Amino acid sequence: MINYLTKRIVVNKIGEFDKNYNIVCCTDEKFLRALGVLLISILENNTGNFAFHIFYRGNLSIENEQKLRQIA
Repeated sequence: MINYLTKRIVVNKIGEFDKNYNIVCCTDEKFLRALGVLLISILENNTGNFAFHIFYRGNLSIENEQKLRQIA
């Protein structure tokens, strides 16, 4: 599966996976705003450590990458 990844962006390194809530999201340009709402809602309404694994279809623009980094 790693052969299908064209770019990997690590915002924060994750400690131990079993001590985090691991959440996987798949999106593209059309649903990026909804993904942002989802991430912020999870972070604002829950306690604990979260690790978001985001798979993006297409090329992520620099502007959108910066927006996702702001959430982190």
